[in-house]
Amino acid sequence: MRRSIWFALAACFLCGRAWQAAAQYTYNYYYPPAPSSTPWAPAWSPDGRFVTVSMQGSLFNVDLETGTATELIADGRYDSSPHWSPDGNWIVYTSQATPTGPIQLAILEAGTGKARLLTNDRTTYLDPAFSPDGRRIAYVTTGSDGRFHIHVRAIRNGHWAGDPVALSTDNSYGSDRLYVGAWDMHLQPDWTPDGKELVFVSNRDVPLGSGDIFRMPVQPGAVRHAVRIFREQSLFRTRPQVSIDGKRIEVG
Repeated sequence: MRRSIWFALAACFLCGRAWQAAAQYTYNYYYPPAPSSTPWAPAWSPDGRFVTVSMQGSLFNVDLETGTATELIADGRYDSSPHWSPDGNWIVYTSQATPTGPIQLAILEAGTGKARLLTNDRTTYLDPAFSPDGRRIAYVTTGSDGRFHIHVRAIRNGHWAGDPVALSTDNSYGSDRLYVGAWDMHLQPDWTPDGKELVFVSNRDVPLGSGDIFRMPVQPGAVRHAVRIFREQSLFRTRPQVSIDGKRIEVG
């Protein structure tokens, strides 16, 4: 309970710091919530036997046959947003060490339960997602200026295998918008089954600041070629998910 209270206070602190990049409302809504008994950010295991969730600041596997939840990691950090590699060997997730510290990327080896950080700096990282071939991870990072951008990076055997590639770039609407400010955000990437494109949420050039759903190729500066595929006053936790056959996109 004490850890939950500290992280709840930290969410308010982070929101205040982030005001320079965007309005407090957006950060308060988009960052992972304070740890609680409510499951958060469900992710299917590749074999369909489990749903992995964040709960009470830890990661749990929920057995769909028995309903039993097994804790995967309890390291005193706030762990959230799990995503499985397609071979079932790895889970990438977000991890925060202290209530006022940045949110990092970490990876858990499913077979051994061993976990390690993939990043360890002052940048905030969110929404990690393995590519369909398991050789890349897409994620959101705030960089040095606090603006949300999508990057992709190669990974092999639980370690980075290349430099990050920025798919989105800074774009200003030109004036402050209600709740979100002037700078556009690029959030919640999900891969198409062929690994050639990402579907994501962005308020890019949206006057009221809410997020539409776009798709873009996986290449440097790809946001220049992004196509809006769903226009709606969607919220920043829409979490678009592309179906296995690539024919549908589920949104929350």
